[in-house]
Amino acid sequence: MRRGVAVRLALFIIATVVSLVYLAPTFIHNLPSWWGGFMPTDRIHLGLDLQGGSHLVLEVKVEKAIENAVERVRTDLTNVLRDRGISGVSVERVQGTQIQLKVPAASVDRVRGLLKSDFANLATVNTQTSGGTSEFFLTLSKEEIRSLRDYAVDQSLETIRNRIDQFGVSEPIIQRQGQQDILIQLPGIQDPQRAKEIIGKTAALEFKLVDDTANVEDALKNGPPPGRQILYGYAGKGEGAVGGDKIAYVVESRTLMTGEYITDARVRPSSQLQGPYVELILNSTGARLFEQITAANVKRRLAIVLDNRVYSAPVIQERIGGGRASITGSFDIKEARDLAIVLRAGALPAPVGIVEERTV
Repeated sequence: MRRGVAVRLALFIIATVVSLVYLAPTFIHNLPSWWGGFMPTDRIHLGLDLQGGSHLVLEVKVEKAIENAVERVRTDLTNVLRDRGISGVSVERVQGTQIQLKVPAASVDRVRGLLKSDFANLATVNTQTSGGTSEFFLTLSKEEIRSLRDYAVDQSLETIRNRIDQFGVSEPIIQRQGQQDILIQLPGIQDPQRAKEIIGKTAALEFKLVDDTANVEDALKNGPPPGRQILYGYAGKGEGAVGGDKIAYVVESRTLMTGEYITDARVRPSSQLQGPYVELILNSTGARLFEQITAANVKRRLAIVLDNRVYSAPVIQERIGGGRASITGSFDIKEARDLAIVLRAGALPAPVGIVEERTV
């Protein structure tokens, strides 16, 4: 009997000592220098229920995102008509998600051909002719609307996660809630207004050249050369480092192109062994600009930057015209999808609204 009590007491003492060892980093901030070589150093991160913080629920306004997409298509269509020398065509957005074209009879065939070749994502709802003028009522195709809905919340999630990382919150909760809502819990943050300001900023997608002639270690130690800046990203499978490692880039400060010229980005399966790739689709103005950029910088790396984080830095293999580019990098399907989400986030940011907020 006494032996059994002694064994249980010994087990209790051992369990208590082990618990204290694991809890020490949480309660003792100045541990001895030798501690990390033999003992655990991770601290317990307290959730909202123990240390308080900010609780937010955001609604992604998917319908507004679709309206924004229609407006961008309307603008691009207007520019393409002008560039092709098709005059006298009126282009207006009506009923929120429809585009109305009023086309002189002499230009109907050219407009039909243009819509078929350059705007395959548009579907014709109705046509009518009166007094020598044809009217086309267009909207986004069902496939395009479905894609926009699928991507809208994912775009917002990726942008918010990136910004919360920069906010420095330890172990935040950022996840989908229902069809269009996003739950955000920020332990230890008692200023929800500051969090809302960061989350609510318009996504800034930029393309910048990487300066591979600069010494990254020297730039980190002494500051970047004039006209350069240091940005960080996380290595993927094709980046030459362990996936998830934080890596530094020295990039040119000048922004060559922004997300306003992107109309779409999709993951495409590869017919070769290197895995999937991302197809980038640009509007007419962006196509001309991208062709100029790629022609002048063949064999240089072009960094894709969202909110000052580098998501990819592919090498420009050749001059790229036509408004379509393939971004490869030994991606797995998740990495390719994440990059497509980043590119679309800069192109078609989905607005969000506060549904619920409180400080715990």
